[in-house]
Amino acid sequence: MEFNPEEALLRLRIPVARVKDSGVELGRGSYGKVRGVEFDGKVCASKEVHQWMLELPSPEDLMRVKNDFLRECHIWSMLRHPNVVQFLGIYYPSGDESGPPVMLMERMQESLRSLVEKHDNIPLLVKVSILHDASLGLRYLHCQDTPIVHRDLSPNNILVSPYLEAKITDLGVAKTMKMGNSKTMTATPGTAVFMPPEALGDRSVYGPSLDVFSFGGVMLHIATHQWPNPTSWSQIDPDTRKPIHLTEVQRRQQYIDVMTGGNAELKPLIISCLADDPDSRPTAADASEKIKELKELYTTHDMMDSLSWLAEIRRTSQPKQPQEQLVLNGTDVPDLINQSAKITWEEGAPAPILSGKFVAQAVSLNGTVYVGSGGCKEDPHFRIDAFHPDTNMWGDTIKTPVTAFALTALMDKLVVVGGETKNKKASNKVLILENHKLRNHSEMLEKRCDATAASYQWTMIIVGGACGSTILKSTEMYDSNTCQWYKCDDIPQPVYSLQSVVVDDVLYVMGGIKEDHHLSRLVYSSHLDNLSSHQLQWKSVSDIPRGGTVAVGLFNKYVLVLGGKSRQDTIHVLKVEKGASGANTSWHLMGTLPSVHYWATAVGMDNKIVIVGGRGDDATMTTAVTIGTVQ
Repeated sequence: MEFNPEEALLRLRIPVARVKDSGVELGRGSYGKVRGVEFDGKVCASKEVHQWMLELPSPEDLMRVKNDFLRECHIWSMLRHPNVVQFLGIYYPSGDESGPPVMLMERMQESLRSLVEKHDNIPLLVKVSILHDASLGLRYLHCQDTPIVHRDLSPNNILVSPYLEAKITDLGVAKTMKMGNSKTMTATPGTAVFMPPEALGDRSVYGPSLDVFSFGGVMLHIATHQWPNPTSWSQIDPDTRKPIHLTEVQRRQQYIDVMTGGNAELKPLIISCLADDPDSRPTAADASEKIKELKELYTTHDMMDSLSWLAEIRRTSQPKQPQEQLVLNGTDVPDLINQSAKITWEEGAPAPILSGKFVAQAVSLNGTVYVGSGGCKEDPHFRIDAFHPDTNMWGDTIKTPVTAFALTALMDKLVVVGGETKNKKASNKVLILENHKLRNHSEMLEKRCDATAASYQWTMIIVGGACGSTILKSTEMYDSNTCQWYKCDDIPQPVYSLQSVVVDDVLYVMGGIKEDHHLSRLVYSSHLDNLSSHQLQWKSVSDIPRGGTVAVGLFNKYVLVLGGKSRQDTIHVLKVEKGASGANTSWHLMGTLPSVHYWATAVGMDNKIVIVGGRGDDATMTTAVTIGTVQ
């Protein structure tokens, strides 16, 4: 897509009323300062043009700066990758175009530089995992139909989440390479410490290998915990007293020499990335594969040290698990009980597969809805599909070794729990999604399929399900601080194909199918305010109006159940009151759905409800997707 400033502004602009500025400055990028904001109540980050850039002497210079800013937004808006910070849109704080535009983006925890400077004992596996994430993001940029060269890759522009997932950010000086693999440009405005020799001239010729050189410097920084300032270009030969030109590796030799132990395994890759000749450097894809090999090696030998270190970081920072529902404050939360809130419905892109017999599972994570399991006995689904509500598009398909599994998100990672294998056996395996592939994580205490899973802070809770012909009421909890599974109190009644949501520090499990194969309307809740005890205390809550519903949480205050048996199209809502007895709570009729959803799956995210599949008006399985926006 060619860049046109007017078209980009029209396509990307967000009404300013949807954004609230926190007044907190988080940092500064190549073109502007970064601040904390709320976008539709969701915590995000914004980047605006530096004030001094708006005080340029000529209107032409000012227009150039604004167009450069819009071009960054244009490039970023075309990208979607788990290791590239997600762009959300732009807005004008003044409400019109008289002031500077501001970019909205996904908010991360801190920069890689900040992380390295704060912790001098980062385990090797953690270092290599961060580098692998960054290399995958860089490979993605370089593998576009028109390759994107970042031109300012440094530890300042690699951000990490609270759970140390790394993402590339700040495309303020990025260029799309429209003339093959290299292009003549003015000198790059990137960070000089991480720039290769071909980028430091007045008229530079460079391509994607520029970023690979910068990545070599990033690796050197995280391996040594030092800022790799190079020496001068030459030194005096002690014998001839004549200057000797130094290679880029020689200029950084003092840092390479201090790499010992496991860090030394990175030396060959760092040296090849720092080669003077751009054609001698590996590609980002090559570098990613080399780091992947090291990651697999350290996963075997360094896992326990890494887990202990991560557990200590989590205990001291106590990050809170991102919830599927939006968290707002005070009067910003719509009143769903008294029907002052309005839901606007629209059709979404149809799901790639039918569902509606086996209860499918869904979870939202970083703006993406993942839908898995589902299908029917004759055609069970061994897959997870990704839906992007902001673009109304379905993306990657992830193959799974099981069906009828539970799906959740723990520490910002997608997790597949239990399930039924292709030979019809229940499984106790837990799989975690990393770099688009599922890998073994741990094993539950019991084998189970058709269970429900919920995550909160650093724990994952599994309830009910079935193992063969036995219906389960057992509950277990995984603590990622101790990396152990713990048995918890059983729910009062065995049930499978049930649902769960976490709202306001309370876990709700409901519905499903009982031992007599009738639909259950029972609801149980447990407060999650004492997770360190690894115990749950279940209380009965008012029954859901009918079985076969799908449950979601919204605004960290409400539980909604949608549709249900006899092909109902109603929405009922339960308001969560802190300290209230479960028996005193009640369900309220909120409204109706635009179509029938029975045995569907759904999630609440931001101020939206996304419903996928189920059975429609004629009781046949459907691929329909319905998106509701609460106002």
